[in-house]
Amino acid sequence: GLGSDTGGSVRQPAAWCGVVGFKPSYGRVSRHGLVAYASSMDTPGVVARSVLDAALLTDALASTAPDRRDANSMHAPPHPKGKGGVGPLASAAGAVAGEGCLQGLVVGVPRAFHVAELHGPALEAWKRAAGLLEDLGAEVVPVGGLESIKFALPAYYILACAEAHSNLARYDGLRYGPGSSGESLASLRDAIESARSAGLGEEVQRRVLCGAYVLGASAYDQYYRKAIQVREQLVSEFATAFEAGADGRKRVDVLLTPTAPLPPLTLRAALASALPDSDDRDDGAAAAEVYVNDVMTVPANLASLPALSLPVDTTSISIEGQIVQVPVGMQLLGRTFDEATVLRVGSALEATSAFKRPPHVTAW
Repeated sequence: GLGSDTGGSVRQPAAWCGVVGFKPSYGRVSRHGLVAYASSMDTPGVVARSVLDAALLTDALASTAPDRRDANSMHAPPHPKGKGGVGPLASAAGAVAGEGCLQGLVVGVPRAFHVAELHGPALEAWKRAAGLLEDLGAEVVPVGGLESIKFALPAYYILACAEAHSNLARYDGLRYGPGSSGESLASLRDAIESARSAGLGEEVQRRVLCGAYVLGASAYDQYYRKAIQVREQLVSEFATAFEAGADGRKRVDVLLTPTAPLPPLTLRAALASALPDSDDRDDGAAAAEVYVNDVMTVPANLASLPALSLPVDTTSISIEGQIVQVPVGMQLLGRTFDEATVLRVGSALEATSAFKRPPHVTAW
């Protein structure tokens, strides 16, 4: 399946449903036909049942030439040609897995992603995944730096809301969006307010209003400009993390992190977080959980990196008094336009993790 990944909207649901979610580098796949949310981060991604399927889909979508219909598509360097008539990414993902198949690769485990909200099962799965990659021949090393990760989440929401405010301004009921349906309105402002109230949901309205605020003259320097600076610093820190250093730091091929720090919320809790007047809302706790789960995924969008989520384990959660098994996902991040290495490592980890989908997840 296809989806748009602006801050993890492909990878997070995939991790919680026990399937694979892949976000290519920004610009690898044309955004033509995609409804804009945050244009500098929106990336067409894929959801599939295996890493190989995700690679096959991405091969079909990706191009090495810019799309004249999308100014954001780039001259991406071509991947090596695949064998047997398959695309280059599918060829990389379909490489034979087994002992020593990742020999020569270096996998980094970034300390900055060890956030306070990281729950026990995700941490344990992270350690096991690192061990499995070592068993496959990869060298696993800790990665320092990336100090801006702690600012990535607020920076993402400031920038995404600002861009959403700009992109959704067209939905005013005059050019796009629902019209006034003949009702009597006193002014143009009333017409626009009526159209947006009818056509935009509560969460969308919340983000548009937030974007309007951070772009205002009184808040621009305090919020938007600082968020831009955080993003630029994060891009620089990722570049440093991947490259070898004079201090003996090794060149890293991919970074390994959990996909989300917390297990999935129930539908009731998620809805309660979005409805301020809900009886189930617990003083903003559910809302905080919804937003903090993005902390692992938004850095890849801010830095335009390819990122893959795949299920590696399960954990138990209680849903209405019943204990159920839910998947736990791991995330692999690579250099910009190096999707082949990310998919190769992901395919090897997938083959070794022995993850089995819980029966109720398969039914979904």
